[in-house]
Amino acid sequence: MAKSVYTLDKMGDANSNFFHGVMFSRTRTYVIMRVEVNGERIEGVNSVREAVFNHFENHFKFVTLVRPGMENLSFNTLSLVGASRQMSFTEDEVKRTI
Repeated sequence: MAKSVYTLDKMGDANSNFFHGVMFSRTRTYVIMRVEVNGERIEGVNSVREAVFNHFENHFKFVTLVRPGMENLSFNTLSLVGASRQMSFTEDEVKRTI
């Protein structure tokens, strides 16, 4: 059993200096060192953090959209007599209409 612990340490899978060194080097590769905003290079932890925050804050802002309404549209309507009659349509009539 001691041999397997030694093998784990040697391979870097146990809680060893090698393991921590590998993990630390991985975290360094996932760091954003600088960003470019509007052609300007921004560096530094706080400046990069603020630039990223501002980008997403502006990107996901609530925007009021003006959408077309139905107020000024006119539709053909049925009279009360026509609406009370039951009408049937054939499949061909529906397909031609569509």
